[in-house]
Amino acid sequence: MENIRLSYDDLLLYVVGFNIILGFLFGVFPLVAGIKMHNRKYGVFGLVASVFGGAIAGVILAFPAAVVAMWLIMRDAHPVIETADHVESESENN
Repeated sequence: MENIRLSYDDLLLYVVGFNIILGFLFGVFPLVAGIKMHNRKYGVFGLVASVFGGAIAGVILAFPAAVVAMWLIMRDAHPVIETADHVESESENN
């Protein structure tokens, strides 16, 4: 079996790629919450900030960026109040 050799450039590329994936996974939560809470601006902001934070410093920046975005989304949430409108037929009204 042959030994696997990685140069420092290859290792850096793999580590940055792994951190970008982690940042994306952290950023999906604010994105989904922003879409559900009708606050897409902060959801997209959380995704982008988490991905860039993950690329720069890994979990150290990606996780706090996602937490801040979630806090902004929950703070400015516009809850949807669903009402059950009952439609009565004309036979019931007579």
